[in-house]
Amino acid sequence: MDEKLVQEETFHIGLTMAGAVSAGCYTAGVMDYLFEILEVWENAKAGELPSGWNKNLMNFIPRHDVVIDVMGGASAGGMTTMMSAIYAMKGKINPVNNPYKVSSIKDNILYDSWVLMGDHENSKEKVFEKSLSLKDLEEDKIISLLNSDFIDEICDNAFIDDVGSDKKLPKYISVELEVLLSQTMLRNVPLPMDFSTPFGSLKKRKENPKYNTFEHFVISHFKLDYDENNPLHKDFYLPLAPFSSQKEIVDRLKLTTKATGAFPIGLSFRKFFNNEFTVEYIKNNSRKLLHDKIQPENIPTDPPIDFEDVADPFNFVGVDGGAINNEPIGEVLNVLKERYGEKKKENMISLDLS
Repeated sequence: MDEKLVQEETFHIGLTMAGAVSAGCYTAGVMDYLFEILEVWENAKAGELPSGWNKNLMNFIPRHDVVIDVMGGASAGGMTTMMSAIYAMKGKINPVNNPYKVSSIKDNILYDSWVLMGDHENSKEKVFEKSLSLKDLEEDKIISLLNSDFIDEICDNAFIDDVGSDKKLPKYISVELEVLLSQTMLRNVPLPMDFSTPFGSLKKRKENPKYNTFEHFVISHFKLDYDENNPLHKDFYLPLAPFSSQKEIVDRLKLTTKATGAFPIGLSFRKFFNNEFTVEYIKNNSRKLLHDKIQPENIPTDPPIDFEDVADPFNFVGVDGGAINNEPIGEVLNVLKERYGEKKKENMISLDLS
């Protein structure tokens, strides 16, 4: 391959993080290292090597670009996906490369959330004690085996803006970054499939035969450059704005992050009762899944789908996304394929971090 072409090439990456229960800690460590190396590389391309490195290494620094366009995950992987997006959007890359004092806060969202889990050296109550607390029992109802309040605390801490106006998106993160989280709806979306044929329609009958299927899978599909006034964005995507002043935007991000990891029975389910997903979003989600397309401009309008029995507002109880799709690699790949086309697929990289 021509050396000049390689130097100027941009490689587009999609990351998929599978459900992994507590092994999400491992996935978080991989993401921390990935950000560390990409940061070192970008600095080296700008002429800045880490302290102690031989300056002659500058002659061997690859000059092509790598851009992370999309990240997707389910369950523990979904929670790590959102943490990684927040980490990147803060632009404050602070890798943990020295495990000295394991229980101390490292000012790194991935480490502090997954390794410490709120159980740091100054904690008054250990996370194991929190998970066995009876404080979550309401009216003598058992919501889950473990008290999940500690997850709420971890999530709230992850969304704290400790950088302020100095936030700068790293060069290796796309300004059109998309984040996809798997969710499972305990309430279904009824989808009748019409099996009528041109010949059958000639026969006089009140109704043609239909087959009913039910959709329980929904993708929380966030976009960094979301524009509410863009008809191709509204009700197809959700705003990826974890530091927004609009409470409903941040609350939805938190809710979907917790819901993707709401392991059935073991951890608390999550209620989507405040129109977090509009009925049009729910319908468009079904269209994406049925047509195996992710971008709104690529979703066929024909044949039309009958949505007459979908409630509005569409309230539901959500549980772990891994119950239906534990590894949304297909959806992540679709983002890359539909952005850059099949002709450039040799330049697209999708990494499974499970």
